[in-house]
Amino acid sequence: MINFHEVADIILDVKKARGWRRKLFFVFASPIKIAQEKQQIRDGEVILRGKHETLNTVS
Repeated sequence: MINFHEVADIILDVKKARGWRRKLFFVFASPIKIAQEKQQIRDGEVILRGKHETLNTVS
C-alpha cells in the first residue's frame, strides 16, 4: 500500500531543492540518506560541491 504522506513529503522536498541533482536526490536516495541530509539542513550545515560548510548564523 502506498503511504500518501510519504509521497507528499517527497513532492515538498523536490519543490524546495535547488538544481536537478538535488531534486533527483530526494526522489531516488535512500530514506536514511534523505533523513541525514534534512538533519544537516536543520543544523545549519550545507553540502556545497561535495564539501561540508556551516552556515553563518547571527544570534
